[in-house]
Amino acid sequence: MPSLLVRDNAILLNLGSLRAIATPESVLLFDHKNIGAQLFLETIVQRLNVENSGSVSMPFELEVIEAALISRTQRLEQTLMKVEPKVLALLEILPNKLTGDVLEDLRVSKQSLVELIAKSDALRQMLLDLLETPQDIRRMAILGRNCRLGNNGSFECVVSADKQIAEDEEEEIEMLIENYLQRSESCHGQAQKLLDSAREMEDSIAVNLSSRRLEVGRLELLLQVATFCSALGALIAGLFGMNLRSYLEERTYAFWLTTGGIIVGGIMLFLMMYNYLKQRRIL
Repeated sequence: MPSLLVRDNAILLNLGSLRAIATPESVLLFDHKNIGAQLFLETIVQRLNVENSGSVSMPFELEVIEAALISRTQRLEQTLMKVEPKVLALLEILPNKLTGDVLEDLRVSKQSLVELIAKSDALRQMLLDLLETPQDIRRMAILGRNCRLGNNGSFECVVSADKQIAEDEEEEIEMLIENYLQRSESCHGQAQKLLDSAREMEDSIAVNLSSRRLEVGRLELLLQVATFCSALGALIAGLFGMNLRSYLEERTYAFWLTTGGIIVGGIMLFLMMYNYLKQRRIL
């Protein structure tokens, strides 16, 4: 789970693939070759270069925190921008085009959305927990300064100017956290919306397939009833085909009478069974 832990002289960061220890003078990266650490390095170097060109800069440890949150939220937003067009395209062609490839794409997109929701929710929860613990925010504001927190949580600094700076930085840290909390919630909400649409489409596909299976089952049942009625007619024809004398073969009308009886009897039996199945709501 993502975490941001404030200690007396450092801040511990764990944002998925990015793990670091930030101090007022430096930042120590673990596994600096993975994608999370590389994006973080690109972000913080770019920010430090811009600030060195003349703009007002924040304390280094806050730059590290913001760069880490930027790299993390950008990865989440890039994943969302990559998955969203695929899901919308699948929702347009489904359920009219039910093929194995389309259903597999839908499954993979759903899995990506579930992972994205889990990651954005974890980041959102971490930021919420941080906002709910103002003590940690105040400890971040006095990190690297000759200050401490009093019993009532107020700043106690040797230099009065540091107290004002620490109060301003506390407000700035809260605004920073609220900004990335809003971005993570937006990403989470959009991904959840897409996932709900994909699940609704899956339900619609399941209903459609069930309807088709029901139609096929009804057709199979009708064919079985028709086959049963035809088999009874074949039974009668087989009886007359035995090498036993029934004396009906000597009469000219017996063939037509028997044939007509078999056809009429088969149709009547089929209609009786069909009405019975209808009444029992089997068909």
